[in-house]
Amino acid sequence: IMAATHDLDQAAQHFNRIFLLNRHLIRFGEAKDVLTAENLKIAYGGRLRLMEDGKSMMALDHSCCEGGEE
Repeated sequence: IMAATHDLDQAAQHFNRIFLLNRHLIRFGEAKDVLTAENLKIAYGGRLRLMEDGKSMMALDHSCCEGGEE
């Protein structure tokens, strides 16, 4: 079964292997190997802000708020 989602947490929790795509394949494999800071920066470019606490990582895409108040 193949499914598409933009929810990175959902992909990591529910699927054994995942694709990271942005017009082309960036990485395929286990979530821990695919959803790395380096790969996510390639996929999202400079719009992505990563917050890590040593145990987990949160990715924030600031493109949703362009021109708005912070």
